[in-house]
Amino acid sequence: MHDQPLTRRERRQLERVAAKARRQQPYIEPVLEAGQALPRGSLSIIDVRHDSWCPKLHGGLCRCQPDIVTHTYPPSLNGDE
Repeated sequence: MHDQPLTRRERRQLERVAAKARRQQPYIEPVLEAGQALPRGSLSIIDVRHDSWCPKLHGGLCRCQPDIVTHTYPPSLNGDE
């Protein structure tokens, strides 16, 4: 591909393309909402489970309605005793 580093213009263009792709992902808003509802001070994991046919699993854009599962662990398991 490129043997030379990207120019400032190329980097900005890539950043715009990446930001646009993130906005087009249908699961981003539910993930953000799930993250805001999680309790502070605990260890929480948000698991986004895409369908087996979803292009996201192969580097494409998400075209499914993934299941969003949250796992919350009490602070005692975090080592914050």
